[in-house]
Amino acid sequence: MNSLTENLQPRVINCVHAWQLWEELDAFCNSQTKARTRQIRYQLRSISQGSTSIYAFLSKIKNLVDALVFIGKPILVTEHIDYILDGLNEEYQPIITSVESQPEPPTLHNLESFLLTFESRLEKHKTKAISDALSVNVATDSSMSQLLL
Repeated sequence: MNSLTENLQPRVINCVHAWQLWEELDAFCNSQTKARTRQIRYQLRSISQGSTSIYAFLSKIKNLVDALVFIGKPILVTEHIDYILDGLNEEYQPIITSVESQPEPPTLHNLESFLLTFESRLEKHKTKAISDALSVNVATDSSMSQLLL
């Protein structure tokens, strides 16, 4: 009893034999593992990219998947991929469609690489669109100034 932490001692206070103690501790640990597994799986189902980068989004998912591995409840790679695809923003719909239409899912490394490349292309196009819009705005302002003179 002295080797147990204070929060576990009340759980085993009525145990007379060592086997009772081990059964009680096993039951307690199993219930904690089940609860933690449900919690992590819920987080995986509800995770979304939002305004975070692909790298940060993938890191969040990997941390949750690793937590499941740590408690002895790993998931399949296909589930991991599904959680990634389900949480992506709408602008990644072409990627999602492409991956889901393949007969075999990509490896995690290939999917991550594909998503990071796609994100950089999106950023490039967004930057170009902003630059083009500013150029049009400046040109319009110049034209309006000349008309007023």
